[in-house]
Amino acid sequence: MSTLFQRHGPKMKCFSCIMKESHRIKKTIAGPVCNTTWDGWLCWDELKLASQQSRAVQKTDDFDPHAVASKVCTETGEWGRHPESNRTWTNFTNCKANTTHHKTVRRKK
Repeated sequence: MSTLFQRHGPKMKCFSCIMKESHRIKKTIAGPVCNTTWDGWLCWDELKLASQQSRAVQKTDDFDPHAVASKVCTETGEWGRHPESNRTWTNFTNCKANTTHHKTVRRKK
């Protein structure tokens, strides 16, 4: 598999899903939903209100491949926002490499 596809394949597949869903007359989930979205790293499926989904992260130097990211669909049908920046947010805090399963080593003086 080419490096270009590894970087852009998941993104293009997600955008393709978003386009198909935008033209679909019947939704797969009844009622209001948070729409499928691409957050820059992962594709998130449409989700019913007031619920959360989790995804395994892709193996990179920055992420621990054993950790999962999470995204929340609020009661208002919007994707959750970061508590400080108020920007649409995916929680990757447990995914940072070398922090999930490793302790900090302190040097003796």
